Formats: sequence, structure tokens, C-alpha cells
Amino acid sequence: MANSKKRFNGQSIFIAAVLTIATTLLLVYITGLTSHRSIVNNALLSLSILAVIFFLFLWLGLLYGMRVRDDLTGKLRLIWSKPKPLLSNTSDIPFSNLPSVGDGIEGVLLSIVIWIVVSVAFIILLILLDYVVWMGLMGVVFLVYWVFIRALKLIFSKSAECTDRIGKSFVYALGYTLLYLGWLYIVIFFSTLF
Repeated sequence: MANSKKRFNGQSIFIAAVLTIATTLLLVYITGLTSHRSIVNNALLSLSILAVIFFLFLWLGLLYGMRVRDDLTGKLRLIWSKPKPLLSNTSDIPFSNLPSVGDGIEGVLLSIVIWIVVSVAFIILLILLDYVVWMGLMGVVFLVYWVFIRALKLIFSKSAECTDRIGKSFVYALGYTLLYLGWLYIVIFFSTLF
């Protein structure tokens, strides 16, 4: 087998991992609803299934000498610009020097106009907030991808010495599985105590 065929693409691994995690969580929690398992038991079952899948993936990947190629990070480069101040002085603050509205018909009409303007401004702010939340979510996804791929590249850097060696591949896969998922078992255990 050629060396170029013994590589995992990072984007494919990440998509497969997200789909595997989502499917496992959904199946465990849906079946947990019918069998009345607690949230802790569902979490332990989900984590155990994911740990077995992760261990098998690492073990077979190390055994067959697979490598990870990061094919997405280069496409995710962000260009940061210097932030601009929103307000240069206090006279730029909206509605800072509005006249008071009177009690007559002019006051009612001015109040309705101000109400419409503020409503439109509020809708625009909500749209901008939606944009900021989605950008933050995408930033978190990119960060998780980067950490995930870096961890897998670190693990599969051992594949040269583990190729066709069942025992060594098993030990490395078990060690990295315990390292990367063992702390979650500890968190779940301590969550039941407190």
C-alpha cells in the first residue's frame, strides 16, 4: 500500500467523530427514556461506547501505520483587524439629547415615531447578536477541530514504531484512550458524589 493511501484526512475524521458522537448520544438517551435510566447512567453508557470506538480507531490506525493529514486548518485562517472604537465622544451616544415629549398630539406622535425607531434598532441589534453568536459557535467548532486533529497527529506520530505490532499498538491505544477519556469518567464519578 502506498504511503499516501495510509493517511486519514482531518476533515473526514472530524466529521465522522461528530456524527459518531451525535448518533451515540441520541441512541443512548432515546433508549434511556424508555428504560428510565438516570442521566449519570446515560452519560456513563455513552462515554463507554465512545471510548470503545475511540480505542478501536486508535488501535487499528496504529497497527496499520496510519497518519493524519490536516487538510482544513489552512482554510480556516482568520485575519484579525484592529478594533475601532464605537463612540468617539459622548455626543455620539444615541438619544442623549432628545427633547422631552409633551402631553399633546405632538407628544403622542413623537412617542410613536420613537417607539418605531427603537423597535427597528432593537431588531437590528438582535440580528447582529445572532451573527455574533454564530461566529462564536463557529470559532469554538474550529478550536475543537484544531485541538482534536493536533491530538490525533500526536498519537499517530507513534504509528511508525507500532506498524504490524499488535501489542505495542494495543498499549499505546489503551494509554491514549485512558488519557483522553479517563478524566471524563472522573468528572462523572465526582458529579455523583456532590
